Amino acid sequence: MVFARLTGGPRRRLSVTLSSFLAFSLAGPLFAESAAPGLDATRVVAQKGEHQITVADVEAFVALIKQERGVTQNPDRNTLQGIAEMLLTNRILAREAQAMGLPERPAVARQLQAERERSLARMRMDEFMDAVPEADYAAMAREDYLANKAEYLKPEQVKVAHILIGFKGRTAGKARELAEELRARALEDPEQFAVLAAENSNDINSRRKGGDLGWVYRQQLEKPFADAAFALKEPGDISPVVETRYGYHIIRLDGRKAPAPIPFEEIEEQLLEKVEREYKLVKRKAYVDAIQASEDVTIDAEVIDGLAAEMNPPPAAVEAMKDQ
Repeated sequence: MVFARLTGGPRRRLSVTLSSFLAFSLAGPLFAESAAPGLDATRVVAQKGEHQITVADVEAFVALIKQERGVTQNPDRNTLQGIAEMLLTNRILAREAQAMGLPERPAVARQLQAERERSLARMRMDEFMDAVPEADYAAMAREDYLANKAEYLKPEQVKVAHILIGFKGRTAGKARELAEELRARALEDPEQFAVLAAENSNDINSRRKGGDLGWVYRQQLEKPFADAAFALKEPGDISPVVETRYGYHIIRLDGRKAPAPIPFEEIEEQLLEKVEREYKLVKRKAYVDAIQASEDVTIDAEVIDGLAAEMNPPPAAVEAMKDQ
């Protein structure tokens, strides 16, 4: 094994926070999509006494979270049940909070107002973006491709074969000694490289093919292996013994492909998505910038400085407060 392990990023999950639940329950539904066909929006999903959560409540909350998190997939059945249960719990807590007069407390009222305004602002921006005229994305994609050809290249590739001498069952010193011996034999009789790989390599997958790894990109390989493989100049060249976490390798270069343009057709879909996204981001930024650049917008720098000092006290002051 010489290929670097490629792991995907963390999956985005449809998640919720207690503050989001509280803001939702106190403010009421901020956004709702129509219920699924044939499903009554007023149908009760979860209930405790007088407290009820309906289909419309669940759908509204899912829509809110999808907008907030930027996810497109819908929750599965178990997640929907969890949302219904949590919404019910949250509604009960919210009613208790209302009975205690919490929304009348200035700090709580300001927080609820901030949550509501943040949600409404996001929805207003979504409405604005939906109204942005569509552009000729196909022409824009082609223009981007022609103007940035250097960005749309297939990286350099090499075709290599190798012999791996692993550490299992032997010391590092013995493994190195065997690798050096096999390299010397390969240099003495290059045509025997495939035989040496088949008889000695600990890479099960490639040894069946005489050590052949096929065409590979640099980023697919362990760095020491990649550095040695791409440093080889001519087909038939054999590398010095190279150490990776898998053991010691002897690498033979069988071919090289220079960076080459990716045909437009192969990346057209990605380019269409890219230019549409960039076009809409420009429109979005222009709209926000126009608001912030209005002549009647003022920011009191002195107050900002005071807030910064209050929220970020020097370490000595923090320690003094802890001692009080």
